[in-house]
Amino acid sequence: MKTLTYIVVCLGMLMSAALASDVVAERKANFKANAGAMRAMGGQMARDDFAGIGAGANAIASWAAKMTSYFPEGSESIGARNEIWSDFETFTALAQKNQDAALAIAMAADAKDKAAIQQAIQTLSGTCKSCHSRFKN
Repeated sequence: MKTLTYIVVCLGMLMSAALASDVVAERKANFKANAGAMRAMGGQMARDDFAGIGAGANAIASWAAKMTSYFPEGSESIGARNEIWSDFETFTALAQKNQDAALAIAMAADAKDKAAIQQAIQTLSGTCKSCHSRFKN
């Protein structure tokens, strides 16, 4: 019975490590896609590609809406500071600000308002920087 318990515990630990590894890989991929969407907006602005800007902004907002679920306990990684988990409330609030800023870009893109898009992009960039300075290694 002790051997079976030991095997079950070990399997559970291995599965937890595998799941944490998967969630870390997925969140890294989402952050890279997020950065790509933000970089693309510069060129899209130059071309008045409001549909592209809106699509990118909505993708960023979608990631921000689920971002915190990609940081479950036990998914620590080199790039993530422990403060994410010790101050998850602030981390969640910053993710919400990121989502709100991305949605503001999408709304401005729908209105084809370049000045509002530019302002909202600056706001979005600020939300990224504030979170990174506090929670990213």
